Amino acid sequence: MLTIMSRLKFVLFSVLMVLCISSCNARKNNTRLVKEIELEVEKMGKQCPISFGLGNDVVLRKIFFEDNTLAYCYSVADIRDEMKDNEENIKMSMLYMAKSDASFMNLCRKLIDVGGKLVYTYQASTGKSFSLEFSNKELKEFFD
Repeated sequence: MLTIMSRLKFVLFSVLMVLCISSCNARKNNTRLVKEIELEVEKMGKQCPISFGLGNDVVLRKIFFEDNTLAYCYSVADIRDEMKDNEENIKMSMLYMAKSDASFMNLCRKLIDVGGKLVYTYQASTGKSFSLEFSNKELKEFFD
């Protein structure tokens, strides 16, 4: 009876050790991906501000990664009220355009892996603002 209990303890201890090691490896991988995202965002951020022209004086002012959120902050000349009514169409158009940029797709895949989300914020000189948020689930469904 004592040997059965000893073996059972050994098995339980072994299972716990495997779980702990797996958890540590997942955290290390997640930490590595977060560092990669931070480095890429820092590199892109050094190029700001970036003027796109595009007829609405679109300027990328800032890019940052914080709390697993990758954020792009733009200034624009004007924000139309219709934008809020067409949010889903705008989001899909942006994602389809993003698929043509391999480096952005790679960044989004890393963002998915760390459980992050993507946010675009547009600020007009009038004080109006408009934001688009892509949840981790939305990114995963689109890029996977």
